[in-house]
Amino acid sequence: MEEQKKFKCLRCGHEFVDGYDAKVMKERACPKCNSNSVRLEKKS
Repeated sequence: MEEQKKFKCLRCGHEFVDGYDAKVMKERACPKCNSNSVRLEKKS
């Protein structure tokens, strides 16, 4: 089941929300700069 998680672009620092399912591999791109260096934001 997909849930909404926060992601961060490592190139420009843009933060955005996208669907996330740990069982499904998905290539993501930053909606601001189109970089594929996007990581799931860790909970602190």
